[in-house]
Amino acid sequence: MFVIRQTIKFGNRINQMIVQKFNQLTNGIRQISQGNLDYKISLEGEDEFVELGNRFNQMGDQLKKTIAEVREKEKFEYELKIAREVQLSLLPKKLPEIEGYHITASFRTANEVGGDFYDVLPLQEGKYLFVIGDISGKGTSAAFYMAQCISLIRFARQFSDQPREILLRLNHYFSDPQVDRQIFLTAVMGVLDTRKSRVQLFRAGHPKPIVLPADVGKPVSELESSGLGIGLVGDNQKFGKVLKQKTVRLAPGGGLLFYTDGVTEASRKVVNPTTRESETEFFGETRLLQLLEKLRKERAENVVRAISLEIEKFYAGQPHVDDYTILMIRKKALVR
Repeated sequence: MFVIRQTIKFGNRINQMIVQKFNQLTNGIRQISQGNLDYKISLEGEDEFVELGNRFNQMGDQLKKTIAEVREKEKFEYELKIAREVQLSLLPKKLPEIEGYHITASFRTANEVGGDFYDVLPLQEGKYLFVIGDISGKGTSAAFYMAQCISLIRFARQFSDQPREILLRLNHYFSDPQVDRQIFLTAVMGVLDTRKSRVQLFRAGHPKPIVLPADVGKPVSELESSGLGIGLVGDNQKFGKVLKQKTVRLAPGGGLLFYTDGVTEASRKVVNPTTRESETEFFGETRLLQLLEKLRKERAENVVRAISLEIEKFYAGQPHVDDYTILMIRKKALVR
């Protein structure tokens, strides 16, 4: 009888332990399901209840991590949305209509917000200040400094219509120690003088402008010029020393094309037919020049549209790695 009583007593104790662990496990599951992801199920031993408890603890930790990641992603996406809205709001809604000239632009955002910008601003005596540029970086930082840059340009032209002076002001601002040292920009800035049929421009570390001569016997070519990126050199004297003006005279039918590096650095993954390995292919300057040779007689808006379509075709549905912007100025051809 003693043995039977002890056996029953031991069995009851086991049952109590099982019920206790079950209740602890149930309570823990309830806590986690109600959103208390910091709650930990604490069970001792090596049975299935302990294993289940550990699994639920791990699940709670994973849920906590996942929720934090989702919130961070939502925050990031919201910031990108704001940055893109800032970027688009500062770009010109409509370019000025200039008698005797076609002027057009195209802007395409990538998945991440970049720092591309352009502007065309009327001056006096038939002159127009134009700029195309690219702020380094992505997201809200690039959008913020792009907004600063456009504002500075619009403000500076109230005091000077000289691109060189405006670029020096920009370099002074962006090389300030209080500005993020990772931020710099490239740009082409110039003045279209409609009365003299000429463009005087400066290139500050930006992709080279492309000249489309009116004479079809002359090839489409890049305009060689020197200049450092804005904000890379704090010494304005050194920055100004390498900043050289270039003058292009526009005959009827002649034009200039400006673009950001998102055009030529557009890239896609392709399979090498020989090695069968994945490689990165770039749109490149050569492809752009060859395309412009075919388009040189087209109106400015048709040229810009065709380049944009060719870039989209090149990407072939793959995600865009960068924004790209194209600006073209062309003198109207004479009507025969």
